Amino acid sequence: MMGRLSALNLPGIGSQSIRKAEQKAGRFIADFPCWQEQIRKVWINRFSSLDMHKAWEQANRQRETIEEINGEIISQEGLQYPAAFLNLENPPLLLAVMGDASLLKKKGIAIVGTRSPSQQAREAAYQSGKFCAKASQIVISGLALGCDTQAHWGAVHGGGETVAVLPSSLSEIYPMRNRRLARKIVANGGVLISENFSETKMEAYHFVQRNRMIAALSEWVVVVEAGTNSGTMHTVRDGVELSRKIAVLRTDQPMSAGCREIILQKKGVEITSVLEIL
Repeated sequence: MMGRLSALNLPGIGSQSIRKAEQKAGRFIADFPCWQEQIRKVWINRFSSLDMHKAWEQANRQRETIEEINGEIISQEGLQYPAAFLNLENPPLLLAVMGDASLLKKKGIAIVGTRSPSQQAREAAYQSGKFCAKASQIVISGLALGCDTQAHWGAVHGGGETVAVLPSSLSEIYPMRNRRLARKIVANGGVLISENFSETKMEAYHFVQRNRMIAALSEWVVVVEAGTNSGTMHTVRDGVELSRKIAVLRTDQPMSAGCREIILQKKGVEITSVLEIL
């Protein structure tokens, strides 16, 4: 695992690059001199000794940080790795997990939507999360402000389990104002997951990557409220590609143009309450 984590810290290297490299050099191992040789073999003259030392040292710090927050790192071959991710075009090679990792093996209901919801949508997201919890359904969302936050709180207050998929590392919770919610999720028997580790600079594409994981873990993707350019629409597209069921909550709010688009394009069904799919 150390070998892969270190490789992920090399400039310009991601999960796909590592998979291709391991086909040539074998699985990256947790021994620095041998790992260096593997790197030199697959990426000839691409990385300096300093690059490799920095990547290895950063991986050590990342591993220590995960241990300090009582988290763990799960590899793609691990028994706890969610099988649903294997259907993704580029599944995470490593996952940082804090909480009950067994929840990742179960299908749940994703409740997602805009970061700037109407009061009607805020209440709908909260009640949807609570209804799911009362029905022993796992709530999946992205810990974002707005609809995600309300869905997670609904699940927590309903006494249920919820999975929060983060675009940030687990030690640098984003958004910061949801750190209390993140702690509550874990304390309540839920789980936080991310494919990013400490010292990883947040990029826009991390949110898109996060959304594909939300879709993969779900049986249903429920959209509370979203505009046509909302990041929520990425989750919907991923859900459609993965043959997940899509539902939108009926609303007359102008911020729900994305919901209307989903119905017009026949990508999902319209519901008045999440109770209709439980």
